[in-house]
Amino acid sequence: MAIDVNPTADEMSELHDDLKAYEAQLATYLSSAAGQSDPNYDDLSKTDIHLNLQIYNLSTAQLQLAGDNAGAAVDAINSAVSNLNAVIAAKTKIATDLGIAQSAVSFVTALLSGNPSGIVTAGGTFVSKLKAA
Repeated sequence: MAIDVNPTADEMSELHDDLKAYEAQLATYLSSAAGQSDPNYDDLSKTDIHLNLQIYNLSTAQLQLAGDNAGAAVDAINSAVSNLNAVIAAKTKIATDLGIAQSAVSFVTALLSGNPSGIVTAGGTFVSKLKAA
């Protein structure tokens, strides 16, 4: 197993599982009659304790990596929401501008028709659209 200097979460998980398997084998050996009569029993017991400590440290590092990844995901979501809000604002402005253009066309059409009540109505709509913008 090749590990990069910046291991991924999957690589760290694989390393954790491998170390845990080695530790389990060592613990099984140490609890057996052969292990207890091994002349290196004390050194092997210290190694087992040290291995358990390293497994714990690796678990802590995995939690830190998960937290960092969660933070990056939240940042990406916030960025996407910000971009979406900008798009919504742009679409709202386009809709407002389109409403103004439509009311301007209606006002010009009313002027060309010569109908006074149509001119007043279309003019009022046009002015209210302009004020709302």
